[in-house]
Amino acid sequence: RSRLRRMFAGPLAGGGASGATVGLLDGYTVTIAFGMRRLRAAYAGNCLRLIRDADSVESDFGFDVNGNIDTASIAAWLGAATGYCMKWYDQSGNGRDLSNPSAVDPATENPRYFGTFQNGKPALRWASGIGMLPDFTWTQNQPYSICAAHRFVTHTGSPPMWSDGSSASVFRAVATTNIPRMFAGTNLNGTAQSVNTTYVHSHLYNTTSSVMRRNGTQVASGNVGSNNLSIVSDFVITSGVQQYFMEFFILSGDQSASFSTIESSINSYWSVY
Repeated sequence: RSRLRRMFAGPLAGGGASGATVGLLDGYTVTIAFGMRRLRAAYAGNCLRLIRDADSVESDFGFDVNGNIDTASIAAWLGAATGYCMKWYDQSGNGRDLSNPSAVDPATENPRYFGTFQNGKPALRWASGIGMLPDFTWTQNQPYSICAAHRFVTHTGSPPMWSDGSSASVFRAVATTNIPRMFAGTNLNGTAQSVNTTYVHSHLYNTTSSVMRRNGTQVASGNVGSNNLSIVSDFVITSGVQQYFMEFFILSGDQSASFSTIESSINSYWSVY
């Protein structure tokens, strides 16, 4: 069904770059960075754009003075309505935003915003079949490092949770056994994990020296293949999956020596493990 959309030309929300959670990714070469908090102190843009289901008005929202997404402004704007994400802004500085501009009905085609989720903080929920498209094309050569605060609820088959849709799947769940998988031409499986449970994942894609970590502990290492990550069309492919994301980012190079520091920050903020 068609929907008439009106844009709310509100101010750019956000304040200073103070607060312990600001600047987690400072000092790294960041490829993409999506989060429900400010991940780079230098990032001065918005966090996400929501559409309100009650009247199809859209608005951008940024961060408060402590670097948290401005949940107070979002709550006041939504009232009793439900919000769906029209755009998740890339905080890397590369402008690689995720959106779904062709969505006719955001309630069935876009991630839903939840103001209170993990540790009382917000998240975006992808229901089965919902995807978002990149506003970019790009190739990420190995080695590269991925970190995420994420929860998957259900899945069928072995669908990628985040993928380039071609040669390298960034993050995959294996059917029935709930085992995370890294893949860049060769499968590297981790160990079984619980459904409907939030985890902090850190993955190093580095051909035969790749590493998978979960909640601060290494669960697999070995060969993932030599394919590079080539983002051309769909970046989020979630058919058969229901999942929540709090933050997700890719760093260039082998950052495994910093995984412990990054994981500690993510865990401190989201209280995962």
